[in-house]
Amino acid sequence: MFSQSCVSQSCVLIINLCVLTVSSKKSQYSVREIVETLHVDNGGIFGKWGQYDYCAEGTYAIGYDMKIESHRGSGDDTSLNGVRLVCADVDGHVNGEVIESTVGKWGSWADETMCSSRNGSPQFLTSFSLQVEPYMFFKDDTSANYIKFTCRDYVGGSSNELAKPPGNGMYGNWGSWSRSCPSYSAVCGISTRVEGHVGIGDDTSLNDVHLHCCTEGRVASEPFGK
Repeated sequence: MFSQSCVSQSCVLIINLCVLTVSSKKSQYSVREIVETLHVDNGGIFGKWGQYDYCAEGTYAIGYDMKIESHRGSGDDTSLNGVRLVCADVDGHVNGEVIESTVGKWGSWADETMCSSRNGSPQFLTSFSLQVEPYMFFKDDTSANYIKFTCRDYVGGSSNELAKPPGNGMYGNWGSWSRSCPSYSAVCGISTRVEGHVGIGDDTSLNDVHLHCCTEGRVASEPFGK
C-alpha cells in the first residue's frame, strides 16, 4: 500500500509530466493572435450573442455577404438576418471558405461583395458600420438593416469603403464606424447577436455584430480563450 506522501508525490510527477508534454507540443506551433475587437455604438438590444467563427490560420476576410428579408408590407419585417465573411490568404487567393456566426431564419443571401486589389496588392476588411432601426416600442422593429465595411492592405495604409449596392437598407440610420484593425492585421472572426423567433410577437433577427482582427506569427505559450 502506498503512503499518502507517496501518492501525493506520484500525482505531482504525473501532473508535471502532463504539463511538460502539453507545453512542448504547444511550442511547436505558431498561432493566430487576436489584436483588436471591433464593435459599433448603435447595435440592437435583442437576442443572444453567437459563438465566434474564424477564417483558417493565415487567411482573412476579403469580402462579405448579407442574408436579407425583403419588405413584407403588412407582415413582420426583420431585414438583416445574417452576415457571412469570405476568407482569403494574404496573397488574395480565395479558397471557397466562408464563416458565419448565428444566422436568422428569414430572407435569402444577397451575393458576395469583395474588396478589390490596389496597386496589385489585395485588400481585406478592416472596419465596419451598421444601419440600425432604433427600438420602435409598439411598432414593427427590424433592428439591423444593412452592413458595410472598409477595405485596406494587410500592412496598413489608406482604406476605401465597401458597400453592396444600393448601399443601404429600408429602415434606420447608419451609426459611427468601428475602430480599424491595426497595421499588419485584418478581420478574421465574427460573432453576431441574433434574436430567435419569438412566436406571437415582433421578430427582429440580427441586432449587432462584433469582429476580431488577427495577425500571424506568434508562438503560443498559452492557448487563446474567448
